[in-house]
Amino acid sequence: MQLLSPSTKRLLQNGLDWYRGLKARERWMLLGLAVVLVFLGGQRVYQVYQAHKEELVMRMETAQNNLLWLEESRLQLARLGNQGVVELSEQQLLDTLGKLAEELGITVELSDVEVDKRPFVRVTWKGKNLSRFMHYLSALTQRGANVKSLQVTRGGGSLTARAQLEG
Repeated sequence: MQLLSPSTKRLLQNGLDWYRGLKARERWMLLGLAVVLVFLGGQRVYQVYQAHKEELVMRMETAQNNLLWLEESRLQLARLGNQGVVELSEQQLLDTLGKLAEELGITVELSDVEVDKRPFVRVTWKGKNLSRFMHYLSALTQRGANVKSLQVTRGGGSLTARAQLEG
């Protein structure tokens, strides 16, 4: 079995003949150039690796902070229960959702949903910065909305969050 074709062997032989025909000083210069090129290539690969690693660490820290915030908010809501919560009508809830989204500069989709004959509003958001949406939900709870469920999925380089709210 031949690993190299005849033309490749000829090319390699011509290259070796050329290299052997160089003076010793020229060979050392060529070897030094090869070492420098390999070193620079290795540096570039290392830089790309480091940048990717730093980005992953930053994304993981952000995700951990979001999880901590979610857990703290859940515990705070559980402690508060229904104390001091003002009931909103469905229309008031829709108005509040829309106005607050405008104030915070985020785009959300609103849809009416009925579960067990109880009206809910489903809020859908797509983007990369989950903390803005979580801030939005936090502000909604302070204005009297109850978050009944929250689902976050990742796909296509962005996040999709769906929350069911009631007044």
